[in-house]
Amino acid sequence: MMALFLAFTLIPLAELILLIRLGGTIGFLPTVAICLLTGFAGASLARAQGLSVLRRIQEVSAQGQLPTRELLEGVMILLAGVVLITPGFLTDIFGLLLLTPPFRALMRAWLARRFEAQITARAATSAGAGAWTAHARTRTPDGEAGPVWQELSPDQELLPPGAVRRPDDGRERPVIDVEVD
Repeated sequence: MMALFLAFTLIPLAELILLIRLGGTIGFLPTVAICLLTGFAGASLARAQGLSVLRRIQEVSAQGQLPTRELLEGVMILLAGVVLITPGFLTDIFGLLLLTPPFRALMRAWLARRFEAQITARAATSAGAGAWTAHARTRTPDGEAGPVWQELSPDQELLPPGAVRRPDDGRERPVIDVEVD
């Protein structure tokens, strides 16, 4: 809740104060020109880097791998483009930083730590494997809705479509949830 308050109230207020002060110092037209220039430059940089990331996503996908790193980079470049188009100097600085690969690497590491902490916290508060099951649209023998459990054969490596692998619960073979339509 506090993050949304900061994002939608304090940051625009700080941007407005900075724009008014800069406009009073260097003048109205130079301030507007700087805003337009950073917006144009940021949009073109974001477009070029976005196309580069799109090519890397296609290359990684063609190799049969999940392009998770590339997708995260694409989201950060998209965010950079959005904040660079938004008038203001603080957002422009953040957007330009997001367009630099070293800063994106720092942000990626920070996001990874944050996601890991959230997953760990949720796993600690969940009630065992139930938090990891998919919601199946079937009925159990007693009439309640529940997941369909299916044992994997020893030689089965791929999950069927719609399946989610559960964490290892000490069984010899992994168990998967299959969502049935």
